[in-house]
Amino acid sequence: MSVPKSPTIVLLGLMGTGKSSIGRALATRMGGSYSDSDEFIQRTTGETARELLADEGVAAVHGAERAHLLAELGAIHDGVRVVGAAASVVDTAEVRAAIRQSGARVVWLRARLDTLVRRFEDAVQGGHRPRYDNDLDAMFREQIGQRARWYESLADVTVDTERCRCGNDRGTSRERHDPRPDRRALTPFAVTHSAAASPHPQVRSPRHRSARRA
Repeated sequence: MSVPKSPTIVLLGLMGTGKSSIGRALATRMGGSYSDSDEFIQRTTGETARELLADEGVAAVHGAERAHLLAELGAIHDGVRVVGAAASVVDTAEVRAAIRQSGARVVWLRARLDTLVRRFEDAVQGGHRPRYDNDLDAMFREQIGQRARWYESLADVTVDTERCRCGNDRGTSRERHDPRPDRRALTPFAVTHSAAASPHPQVRSPRHRSARRA
């Protein structure tokens, strides 16, 4: 007799959109657990993402990031599992197909370009992220151009994270005044019942999955 899988929620988005911070908050709110790609890399390779990049290059980091998400999509968990997927995972058709076939709920986290650059710079200075490029503005523009269409095509829900004080983000004056992610954008209902239109402007109502994936 097959064992039914517990719900899996995959958070997609570029570096700096708040996947780790929001993922942990969402898992706690839903009484589930959270899985992070950086923690997976350190556990399976014995190196941080920064160290792996320095020792073996970008391809090795991206390979480990894909392995993390594929392992989570195929696993059986007790309770809800929230997965913070690395930005690069949508680059390969294999992973995109695995996401579509998994039945997981997919949330695309977005933020403005200037917010992504600031948050990433904070993470690099804090030692939490490797520096992939000295021109962060150009790097993020390129990544948006390459990946936004895949995020959009896979997402059940899209959430703007501008109001979230994420990770080491020092925040703007507005974010320091209200650093928490909007609770209504993180409700279990918004994620697990994503076919319903949300009344809150930060949550973008998805198009029907079958129409997008035909």
